[in-house]
Amino acid sequence: MKDYMMPSNEKTKPHLDYDPVNFLRCHSKKNDSADVQTQVWQCAFEPDVDNKGKTTSLVATCGGNSVCFIDVKTGIIPLKYYAKDLREMLYALAWTTNGKHTFLVTGGIRYTIHLIHPAEGIAFFCRNIKVFKSKNHINSLLFHPKHWNLLICGGSHGEIHICNIGNPSPPEYEMQFNVMQSFSTNSEIFSMSYCPVNNMLLTGCNDGLQGWCFPDSIKDITQPIPVTSKKFILPTRSGNGDVQDLVDSVEVVGDGVVATKCALHGAIYLWNLTDTLASDSTDVKPTHVLRWSDTDNYFMFIGVQTEAG
Repeated sequence: MKDYMMPSNEKTKPHLDYDPVNFLRCHSKKNDSADVQTQVWQCAFEPDVDNKGKTTSLVATCGGNSVCFIDVKTGIIPLKYYAKDLREMLYALAWTTNGKHTFLVTGGIRYTIHLIHPAEGIAFFCRNIKVFKSKNHINSLLFHPKHWNLLICGGSHGEIHICNIGNPSPPEYEMQFNVMQSFSTNSEIFSMSYCPVNNMLLTGCNDGLQGWCFPDSIKDITQPIPVTSKKFILPTRSGNGDVQDLVDSVEVVGDGVVATKCALHGAIYLWNLTDTLASDSTDVKPTHVLRWSDTDNYFMFIGVQTEAG
């Protein structure tokens, strides 16, 4: 296991030096510029329907009861969505595309799914999917990379819901939204990522990292999908015994390589999911360790741009 920093290769790559251009406080309550309490929980760039695997200059951010759509080239906010329920606090969002249109889903403390079509400036679907009477919320959202209308929701009680959003399309946006199945990690979920190479859903939880094996092909997305679980054993902090620490962020980098961040570890672990599964082991053996802050601010998500090289 190596303590690793990205190597400098000045002969082949130019030195990158970035300066901030815009500072936006666009999630403030009632547009109050003095509001420093409302937090931004997640951001994601819109997929480019004309260039598969790439993104546009439009980034969506969620925080408070709103979603902002920001053009990073101009710093302009062409669209802002407000949840009707003022008690809503949006924690998660995810993009999907059917090849013609891009849609955004968001959710949070009210356990409600909101679907938005930014190009038309319309929110066309809103439904509460809570299955428990006790207080819980949506922490993570993602779409299956091979099925654009298969939505996976991760909740604070450890529940995972697989939903079929149907085939919405303007102008009618006919919906056949259906929660097809639910299962649980029995631990609060903070982050999710799907590895298409291994057909595995990875969930970063309060008590470690858990994987869910999906079938190689899903022929009928209107029926429950058979999944099996696998618990991965990550490195533990010195003096913490065998207790698995909170995993607040997990991202698939590509080709079966996974980046995992554990709270208070001061590191991001890079490891190979393909090799781990091939060894029939659940012990994660990092190939590299990226030094990172050991801040007690747990919820700092990893962002991955595979096109960056």
